[in-house]
Amino acid sequence: MAKSAGYPDYLFVSGYDISGDVGAVRRVATLRPSLEVTGINTAGGRERLQGHMDGALAFDAFFNDAASQEHEVLKARAAIEYLMYFMGGTLGNPAAMLVALQPNYDGNRGQDGSLLLTVDALSKGAIGASPVNKALEWGTQLTAGKITHASATSSTGEVTASSASGYAAQLQVFSVGSGSPIITIEHSSDTTNGIDGVWATLEAFAASAANTAERIEGTGTVNKGLRVTSSTVFTNCVFAVALRRGSTVDTIAYA
Repeated sequence: MAKSAGYPDYLFVSGYDISGDVGAVRRVATLRPSLEVTGINTAGGRERLQGHMDGALAFDAFFNDAASQEHEVLKARAAIEYLMYFMGGTLGNPAAMLVALQPNYDGNRGQDGSLLLTVDALSKGAIGASPVNKALEWGTQLTAGKITHASATSSTGEVTASSASGYAAQLQVFSVGSGSPIITIEHSSDTTNGIDGVWATLEAFAASAANTAERIEGTGTVNKGLRVTSSTVFTNCVFAVALRRGSTVDTIAYA
């Protein structure tokens, strides 16, 4: 992916696709404040340390109270929300993931008759074993946007470089025709095109019902090939998955 404009983009919230009701994504932020610790004996420049990690995702929505649209999803200001911002709908494109609080749902009725709602989602804090969850995580799309598996199958995967610092991933399930699908991330050390080669389970998600979402993380090696596979007996599962590979420069390693 090279330089690109921000369209068409997608915003998913806890198993709902509200992209068509979002007019602007104002902020996709990974935050780390600086703490000044300059001693009185310092004659030169200032001294600073990094503060706590944080994350934010802010957007403006058009009022829509139809079923499964933005008002139904956002009006309750849920204590925990799972957000995914997809840049385009192409396998391997950037994706931002955040486990968040939604502190506001602010309406503004303009003089021109418009009705806009403002949301500023802020990171929830530690959800699992690792405090790295406090940050917004930039990864890549393991599905080409929102995809449908009519029955158990494997999607074509992406092939990048192997990594050895763990991972974090998020799944959002939008609808299921019947059954309880199991969505699994698999990796391969020998695939050349995301299809061939030998594949092994990296981790399976527990979420399997419509309008649910889940974040997982793990340690160790993530091979160069990554794909999503569905299993069990089900029909028409519509879902999206993104994953971030951990880095050797991460302040806190994935647990």
